[in-house]
Amino acid sequence: MLLDSQIHELKLENDTAAVDLGKVSHKKEKTLVQHDIMKLEIKRLRDAVNVAADNVYGMENRKY
Repeated sequence: MLLDSQIHELKLENDTAAVDLGKVSHKKEKTLVQHDIMKLEIKRLRDAVNVAADNVYGMENRKY
């Protein structure tokens, strides 16, 4: 009876740990996706700034 109780307790701990691991994995994946989205947004903004800077330099060159 004592062994059955310990086995049941260990299975319960294992199930709880598996659920916690699933939650942590989901959070990690979500964080990685957010990171990738932010990198893409930074790239888009950097490209936009570069285009605007090129336009300014072009206008300055035409001015002179």
